[in-house]
This record gives sequence, C-alpha cells and structure tokens, in this order.
Amino acid sequence: MKITEVKLGILSVPLRVPFKTALRTVNSVEDVIIEIHTDTGAVGYGEAPPTGVITGDTTGAIIGAMKDHIIKTLVGRDIDNLEDNLKALNGCIVKNTSAKAAADMALWDLYGQLYKIPVYKLLGGSRNNLVTDITISVNDPEEMARDAINAVKRGYDTLKIKVGA
Repeated sequence: MKITEVKLGILSVPLRVPFKTALRTVNSVEDVIIEIHTDTGAVGYGEAPPTGVITGDTTGAIIGAMKDHIIKTLVGRDIDNLEDNLKALNGCIVKNTSAKAAADMALWDLYGQLYKIPVYKLLGGSRNNLVTDITISVNDPEEMARDAINAVKRGYDTLKIKVGA
C-alpha cells in the first residue's frame, strides 16, 4: 500500500457556546483536514487545529507546512513501515506540531487499515475509564461558578479555570 496523493480541506464546526480565554474567544472550530490516499483506494484521515495564539500554528501555516514539506515527504512511501514514515514526517520540518500531528493520525489510520486492526488496539487497547479535566471559559464570576458546579455534577474532579481578560 503506497501513498499516491494527499488532499487538504477545512472543516468548520460552530460551538454551542463561545470558548473564552484571556487570549481569544472561539465561536467555531475550523480545522485543517488531511486525507492520505493510497494505491489500494484506502484513505487515512487526520485533523489539525489552528491555534496561532498558542503555538503559532495558523491555518495558513498548517497548509503551508503540509504543501511545502509534509506532502512531498509522504507521497510514494509505503504504509507498511510506520516507524520510518513517522521519523520522516517528524524530520521533514521543525515545529509545525499541528500539521505533523494531523499527518501522524492519518498514517496510523492507514496502518490500522492495512493490518485490519483498529488504531485504539495499535495504541494499547481500550480502557474502561479515562481521567481528564474540563476548561471553564472566561466569563463573569457568577457564570464561571455555575459552569464549574455543573462540571463537577457531570463527574469532573479537575477543573482548569481561565482568568483574565
């Protein structure tokens, strides 16, 4: 299974409520989607969130890194050698973590398809529980308190509280 083509697109999903931090307010998520196509017709998918104010990875930077470096590195490679593909991906450009993460996801997707093994099994199998946290957006203190109380009621025991404006 060889990589023959890589396509890019944008996925825009509106949020039900704005997500606010001291740096920005987000009303929708607009991610770069990567599709890695192979000579067998299999397609691997990955997603890159632009977070310019945090990592510097803007939509334009992600697309540029993919077009100028990542796509050129991956086209023609055999999916069977995941470790070499990931090394080549990580070595083709410094930083650009969102772009590389999206391609990484798509490579794992294709590797799982090649061997008919779900990616979660390739990564160690399923788990019965997962410890995570929730971020409370910057709002007026009363609304933040309500959001925190609701999060605890939903089972979260670790809250990340955004402060500042």
